[in-house]
Amino acid sequence: MRRCFLLLLALVVCGCAGDDVVGPVNDHGAFVQLTAGTSHTCGVTTDGTAFCWGNGDGGQLGTGRLSSSSVPLQVARSLQFVRLSAGAAHTCGVTVDGVVACWGDNTRGQLGNASVTGQGAPVETATAVRFASVANGWFHSCAVTAAGAVYCWGANGQGQAGIPERADILSPRALPTALRMFSITSGGFHSCGLRQDGVAYCWGANTFGQLGDGTTSDHDTPLEVAGGTRFQMLSAGYTHTCGITQDQRTLCWGSSSQGEMGTGGISGPGLPGARTPQQVGGPTVFERIAAGYYSTCAISTGREVWCWGSGDDGQLGNGGTRDEYLPTRISNGDLTTYLPFNEVTLGATHGCAVAVSAYAYCWGRGEHGELGAGALLRSPLAVRVITE
Repeated sequence: MRRCFLLLLALVVCGCAGDDVVGPVNDHGAFVQLTAGTSHTCGVTTDGTAFCWGNGDGGQLGTGRLSSSSVPLQVARSLQFVRLSAGAAHTCGVTVDGVVACWGDNTRGQLGNASVTGQGAPVETATAVRFASVANGWFHSCAVTAAGAVYCWGANGQGQAGIPERADILSPRALPTALRMFSITSGGFHSCGLRQDGVAYCWGANTFGQLGDGTTSDHDTPLEVAGGTRFQMLSAGYTHTCGITQDQRTLCWGSSSQGEMGTGGISGPGLPGARTPQQVGGPTVFERIAAGYYSTCAISTGREVWCWGSGDDGQLGNGGTRDEYLPTRISNGDLTTYLPFNEVTLGATHGCAVAVSAYAYCWGRGEHGELGAGALLRSPLAVRVITE
């Protein structure tokens, strides 16, 4: 009875026939990874199946329909994914065979299929190269091979695709550099990567110092982040970047107009921004981090999610709607209860995370269904994504 009700709810929300509703998420295992776009969310289950929910008017849900859903819907085509990445209104994923497939908005070539035509279902990028991971920015995408070669495509007006020509790139192009990177991240209009030894490089838009090189000049080639710090993880947000160092410090740089750097009060260091890495405040040690629009979330060594920055839509998950300049813990309904999590991701005004229990939770703005919890317009506390 419950399953029938949820399927009916999905039909009502997306306003379409039932051929894109393929049973509950739990039929395919639990979520192992989530990724949040501007107003949509996608996730991969243990068997490699992709599901998306939220705003679908650009095809970013991948169901073959230009419609939204407030519950997870299975992405069209029988592709088995390793990881997904969501941009402003497009989504890409790496399959178990190393193929990058993308769907959604393609006005800047961000799907990488040698066209500018949007797609409501996954299409392979126009390359024979096989990749290990992919990272979407607002209107561009980058991917890295197992050997560490970086390829980017899509919007390149600020050099975010790493190609020394300020024009859209319609299919994957290798960055003209001898650098080899083991991980990459793409933000609003910039990208960053880590060399094997942990040295960080960034390229693209730099108006707010988000490249971390001490300047505010855009660059279309990778520049080393100032300070010589060795990182184990980076995350690029809209106009800021954060990372966790190999000695477990958490650093951020770029814009902090709403406290997204987490360096303290309005008069604190790094506000309204910084051109070089600054230490995040508070006593908590983090091991994973996700930079969003004007907010940031991280997972502590105790598996708790802490967030800071803009909170007007409840995207900090702490029960409030005010900005926070230092990390605060998210909660799931009881402000004294803090769930343990493995993964966290941030969109423009919402966040999501995979709990140790294997359930997915989201919080923040939900008017397009991006929380995945049914017709919920907003929640300043974490709510469980409907999976059965």
